[in-house]
Amino acid sequence: MKGGFLLLILFTAFALAGELEQLKKRLIEGEFEEIILYLENKMLIEDLSTDELIVLAKAKLGTGRVDEANELIDMVLKKEPNNTQALTLRARILLESGKVEESLKILKNIPESSGKNYLLGVIYLNRGNLWLARSYFKRIPEGAVEKVLSKKVMGSFPIISSSLIVRYGYDSNPTVAPDFIAGEPSRAYKPSASLSYNGESVWLNASATFTKYEEVKNFDTLSTSLSFNYTLGKAFIPFYIDYISLGGDFYRTLSTIGIGYFLGEARIKLAGGYQNYYRTDIPQENRDGVRISAEISYLLSTPSWFLTPSISINYENTQGQNWRNYSIYPFIKSGIEAGRLTFGFSAGTAIYSFTGENTLFATKREDTFLTIRSFVIFRIWRWIRGEISLRYTNNNSNIDIYSYDRAEIYGGVGGAF
Repeated sequence: MKGGFLLLILFTAFALAGELEQLKKRLIEGEFEEIILYLENKMLIEDLSTDELIVLAKAKLGTGRVDEANELIDMVLKKEPNNTQALTLRARILLESGKVEESLKILKNIPESSGKNYLLGVIYLNRGNLWLARSYFKRIPEGAVEKVLSKKVMGSFPIISSSLIVRYGYDSNPTVAPDFIAGEPSRAYKPSASLSYNGESVWLNASATFTKYEEVKNFDTLSTSLSFNYTLGKAFIPFYIDYISLGGDFYRTLSTIGIGYFLGEARIKLAGGYQNYYRTDIPQENRDGVRISAEISYLLSTPSWFLTPSISINYENTQGQNWRNYSIYPFIKSGIEAGRLTFGFSAGTAIYSFTGENTLFATKREDTFLTIRSFVIFRIWRWIRGEISLRYTNNNSNIDIYSYDRAEIYGGVGGAF
């Protein structure tokens, strides 16, 4: 009798105030059992509409009845094979079951929706791609249930984070650029620090590294950078500025701003900026000028590893030396986590072509640059970590003074806060 009385109240309430809208409202409020009671009894009288079947499936999921929810989704897809809501629910169930790739396969083939963007954001957040996750969350309109959920998920990440690490090691041939080559090995230490801000739309990172050489004099190097990224749904605005100084005789400042776009796991970026390059020892070598670049990269990843191949094309036109520099730079970056250990590898090669007038060489200069780096990070205790890194660099130039080899090995300890 009690169940029949409750059912009568529910029928009356839904009939008086827009049945489907009331169902959706109660779904948001978490009244799953009432929705199930009402719709299952309605099914005994008449067939449910597609929207009602989806609401019932969501309520079943809310109470943990996954198999029953799957049966309802099958009913919807039998009538409407391309129903976006049903496919999104199926993708959600697969994701919660740990079948990430199967879930992704479905999500990539359905139209844009709040549910789709939320699930993709969660997937890429778990894979460590905060930029791409933020892009999907940003596309969810205000007022949607998924928007509230996305803010809660992003809120689990620290808004402000920082790191500090001190490295000590060996450098076979210290260099900042092909123009500045020490020509002899030296031991060195590198303290570095970074500070990051992670907002819903904004990411900001500031970092600084100082390198002190023991055997090579007047070659101490300071390198700082500031990166900013503003997300606009699928689009983003990147800004970058870096500063490098060496021994008081050289400094370079480079700043760029651009526009980017996410196309699935691909990221396309166009940027332009200005370089200020100054030498106090040889003022005639100063070369300020514009810099333009285009880059495309692609993400392949799982929760434990990632692989990102990319390629960039750059153009530099310097005023002081009246030369032009064209370069193409294919690059690959990867990493894998295994318990307390994180392994990383990156490699890239660049082809540079300098044309125009120059005080140091009369012929056209062509360089081929190669860099390979690997590292192991091991968690020592809580936020404290250790690190071992290896790096090899080679620059092969048709102008002998710009050719060099360089090997570096460092061990360090530090942490994130």
